[in-house]
Amino acid sequence: MAEDVELGANSEIVIENIVGQPFSKLQIEKNTFEQAINVKDLPNGIYFIKIMEGNNLLFTNKFVKQ
Repeated sequence: MAEDVELGANSEIVIENIVGQPFSKLQIEKNTFEQAINVKDLPNGIYFIKIMEGNNLLFTNKFVKQ
């Protein structure tokens, strides 16, 4: 991540396609600094990865799966 973000107990990683359909949600344990995410089963396309805490968006970034 580009910046440090304080994560609470209800934090999760969400991967969505370009039209906002969620493909994956992963709970993040408190005090976790790295998380491996397997994207091999995703169809090729443009995706957004978001870190959420409840309804609050803490971080977002775009990636391309080829």
